[in-house]
Amino acid sequence: MIIAVYSKFNVDRLLKLGNLAFLIVIAAVVCIELGMLCFYPWQSSVDSEELKMPSAFAQAPFPYEAIGSGALMLNPHQTWGWVSHLAKELLVIAHNSRPDATGSEAQILLGLKTEEAPKQMTSGKTLFLEKNEATGAFVFSEGPQPLWIKPILLENGRVLIEAGKKLGQLDSAHGYEEKGQFVVPASASAARGKKYSTLAQEAFALLKNAKCWGQDLLIQQYGGGEFGKWREKFKIEFAQGPASYVIFVATGDYLMWKEGRWQEAPLSELSTQQPVALVRTVSPRSVELTVWDETGFYPASVELAIEHAGRLNQKADAALTQPRLRTASQVSCMLGKKRVVLRQGDWMLRTGTGWRNLRRKEEIESCLHHRIKGELFIFDSLEKEQGRWVLKGSLFDEMRTQVQHVSVPIEMENKTGKSRKKRKIPFAPQGALIG
Repeated sequence: MIIAVYSKFNVDRLLKLGNLAFLIVIAAVVCIELGMLCFYPWQSSVDSEELKMPSAFAQAPFPYEAIGSGALMLNPHQTWGWVSHLAKELLVIAHNSRPDATGSEAQILLGLKTEEAPKQMTSGKTLFLEKNEATGAFVFSEGPQPLWIKPILLENGRVLIEAGKKLGQLDSAHGYEEKGQFVVPASASAARGKKYSTLAQEAFALLKNAKCWGQDLLIQQYGGGEFGKWREKFKIEFAQGPASYVIFVATGDYLMWKEGRWQEAPLSELSTQQPVALVRTVSPRSVELTVWDETGFYPASVELAIEHAGRLNQKADAALTQPRLRTASQVSCMLGKKRVVLRQGDWMLRTGTGWRNLRRKEEIESCLHHRIKGELFIFDSLEKEQGRWVLKGSLFDEMRTQVQHVSVPIEMENKTGKSRKKRKIPFAPQGALIG
């Protein structure tokens, strides 16, 4: 009995000692882990390049975008010397950032600090390099060499460089190859000597000198389904000599330079041979765009401040005087120094030579796009108020960012004529008519 009690006591003591030892080991491991996280030099400070330990084996199965960040940002002093040297010498001058550039065909412009001429590459293609043993400088090579790189454009705009160096005979199938990877951001200093084509310079200059206007009140008041997409858009006015034209834009719209002018275009129809622009933001203060040349290497930002229109040249009630009722749909009045006969729905445009009636569809479209410009009066309706006929209409300023509503009593005429059939204007849902 005494022996049994003694054995049980020893077992209990051994178990307690074992538990204590286990807890001490766990605490030591935790302390070591915390020490490594706090004091180990994970982040590199050499030229902001992020390097990965080279390896002669296959790539690890993780996404390229993760390389150079977090736990993968390794100390550059632990990499192969030639990889670290190459990372310091290689420059990513630019890449094609156009919205119509596809990942498989994206072009990358590479440079070397010791070589003036840059090299244009397709993402994923192999490029060979030579090293001058005397100076230690790298140069691009047209033929196969032991040293090669493969630039890959990532979604975040950075470029992953896969590099390899073959040891032994170049044509040997059994040679050993060292490999490494590093991520290079675009170098702002390397892009200072950017040059645009003559075509791009012309397109950029016209866009920078354009005027931006607010929303079109004519479209908001009369625009039906066909023109509904223009309701909330702003207008960019381009002046080419004596002529001008207008494009309606909203955030996310694309523009393309075509046939010597900027035009709206969907993303699917953008041409890689033409400059393009993207409307970044539209606000009551300005419209901001990003514009690219044909290569897409050097995007430029353009900000157009919203223009503030001056007052209308004349008051609404002074634009139309001495109105007289001729028929149920016709009124004679003085516009300027000329008496004219108006019908419901007529558009009267005030140009430098006086008022003209826009009757044809082509004239209406030219007015909508500001190819012909001037104050615009639209004869909306004839209404009876307190026993008197009243002419009602709207007078817009030249850019249609201001409107005055006209309501003028009509003097009755003794003469009567046959009523003419009313015709709707091309996009008026509110009863405005055109003859």
